[in-house]
Amino acid sequence: MGKDDQSRATVAQRISKVMSHLQIDAAHLAASAPMELGEYIATNVETVSSLTLLNASRFPLDVLPSISDRLLAFSGDGGLGGDAMRRARPALSGAEIVEFGDYPTAVWTDMAADHADVVAQSMCTFMQRQDLARPATRLSASFREGTVAGISYEITGRGPVIVLFPAGLAPSQWDPVIYNLRAEFTVVRLGGPHLGMVAVLEDRGSDVNSIRALRSMLLDARAQPTDRLLEVGCGSGVIARWLAREELCARPITALDLNPFLLREARALGLTEGLADAITFEIGNAETLPYDDNSFD
Repeated sequence: MGKDDQSRATVAQRISKVMSHLQIDAAHLAASAPMELGEYIATNVETVSSLTLLNASRFPLDVLPSISDRLLAFSGDGGLGGDAMRRARPALSGAEIVEFGDYPTAVWTDMAADHADVVAQSMCTFMQRQDLARPATRLSASFREGTVAGISYEITGRGPVIVLFPAGLAPSQWDPVIYNLRAEFTVVRLGGPHLGMVAVLEDRGSDVNSIRALRSMLLDARAQPTDRLLEVGCGSGVIARWLAREELCARPITALDLNPFLLREARALGLTEGLADAITFEIGNAETLPYDDNSFD
């Protein structure tokens, strides 16, 4: 895949390149944003040993009913996820659904942390059963990491392959259940700017109208190249990277976010673009900023 082809590749094509590179013929999949998997599942249904959905708020009902017998879904009983699950249930009659009571959900809900034991045990039991009917590829136990078609991967554990896609805006992502999963499965964790909420934030932050509005705001504020700037809620770092490239303020720019997963992705993207020294990414809460007064302009 050349550079131009890669820039135009769909998410499904990128996932297929990763699977081919790692020599994965079939795998258990787990995600919280099933819409981005819709095309891949539709064109590669025979490679899906099972699918686990964690706190999904949308469901591609043109695809999922065809694999509902190999679908495990975790949901709260309220919020965006709960409402979406209630609407989707009639079409997913063959699925195994675990609903947590008195638990409203949103895209940032950390379900794997809040219900770690149930999620881990349910996933392992479900995938072991599904693997008897549709065996997933088994990989070697050696640790590996890399990037293919713009998607990063990290491999740990041993046994049938489970591919973990980013889990929305959940701060801990899949971390609370990884130990249990890799004891029984080869865990392939995916990341990068083309998946999940990082892709959403990158697209939103690079929109030409958003950039025009931001530039106007900085001009109205009479920002100077020597001004120290703090971005609160930096997400994937797309705005901080733009500021660093445009040199509209002093370097390094300080970029703050509450979510350690997003900060890891933001640092990786900054490094890839050669801006590691131009931005300082820090974890912190907007309601209790960890800086002295007058630290920034």
